[in-house]
Amino acid sequence: MLRALDLPEDVTAARAGERIAERSALEVEDTVHRAGGLAVALRTPREWAAHGQAAEVAARPLVERERPAPPQRACRPRSTLRRPGCCPPPGCASWI
Repeated sequence: MLRALDLPEDVTAARAGERIAERSALEVEDTVHRAGGLAVALRTPREWAAHGQAAEVAARPLVERERPAPPQRACRPRSTLRRPGCCPPPGCASWI
């Protein structure tokens, strides 16, 4: 955020506050975001409804859940001797 607002790393909180106060909240949000950071401007319900992300959020469920893939099983080799270049059979994550 400091770099995006062209402030040195050792800037005081007072000076950083002054620099932020010189800009609108939306300008700070955009400037910091373009620099790869995160800053969020508070919006009224009307401002949020007009924002492009509002439609994206409204189109998705409030909560999403995905089931993780089942863990792969470890298999025992048929022989106690492991041969060079021998791999676990398909479906086995590794030899035990």
